[in-house]
Amino acid sequence: MRLALAALVAGLFAGLTANPVAAQDAEVGFSSRYTLLEQCTEVDSSISPDYILNRCEGYEGIPIWWRYSDSARLFVGIGEVPHSSGFFGIDREHDWPIEWRGSESTPRFEPFAVIIRMRAPFDGASGEKDSFLTVFKLNPDGTSCVLESNIRDNEQARQVADRAPFRDCETMPHQYSALFE
Repeated sequence: MRLALAALVAGLFAGLTANPVAAQDAEVGFSSRYTLLEQCTEVDSSISPDYILNRCEGYEGIPIWWRYSDSARLFVGIGEVPHSSGFFGIDREHDWPIEWRGSESTPRFEPFAVIIRMRAPFDGASGEKDSFLTVFKLNPDGTSCVLESNIRDNEQARQVADRAPFRDCETMPHQYSALFE
């Protein structure tokens, strides 16, 4: 029995050290929560310039801002302040949930990053739609920013998200405060 327990502990230790992300998750308590984008409300729109701004409910009611302009460009922001980060000539992958990455070290799950799967309209070479992940950092000021985009692998996206509290943004958020004054 003692030998079997020692083998089990050794196997678990080897599994954690072979996968640095799992070891880091176990040490600091990072984990994920998932939501679907189902409850959205149009909060502003215009014909000239052409745009529609939607506010959707994310994890624990954290707002997700979707702004479409020129009927094809998507801008995304996450947080209490109406804003967007980055520019995507694409759309979100509707069938896949939004992944909220956060810490379990407090009594309550606190997200610090969001991973969203996006889809380009078409890949010119194959004519197929190309799918990739974008990682957003949740900022203390109620905005978000893009940390990295065009990520193909879920584990790689989680590694980027888990470093969010220690990284600067690739693109800074644009706030829409004028729309709500």
